[in-house]
Amino acid sequence: MVEIKIDVPDEVLEFIKKKVEEGYFNNVEDFILHAIHLLSELYGMGGVSILERIVTMWMPKTKPEKPSELSEDEMYVLSLFRESTFLYPEEIWARALEDAMIKGTKPKEKDKIFKAVEELVKKGYLQELKKDGEKIIKILKKVN
Repeated sequence: MVEIKIDVPDEVLEFIKKKVEEGYFNNVEDFILHAIHLLSELYGMGGVSILERIVTMWMPKTKPEKPSELSEDEMYVLSLFRESTFLYPEEIWARALEDAMIKGTKPKEKDKIFKAVEELVKKGYLQELKKDGEKIIKILKKVN
């Protein structure tokens, strides 16, 4: 061990002595050694920074950024799938109407919704399939 001499403010020394008197520590040196170990662990001496873990646990989670290749309408269409994997085009439109009613807003134009579907197919986020002669849309990539 290495001996280190430090100057401690009077009020800090009084606090340390109080904790020693209360029986938390055997003596002042024990308190200081414990404080040094605690700070070292807090900043990652054991390989894991406790401070970093606390900060990441309590900091608000940020929403992932949408891929820049997607327009607002395309992101909206993807959100309409919710937990579904397959939707008929008219189901997508019905969900857009339902969403607008719930939010109390004007629905997006039907042709904009279907144009966004077409673009998402081109970009590989959706796939257009035929089932019993009817068009059905499958989601391939979900975006939060």
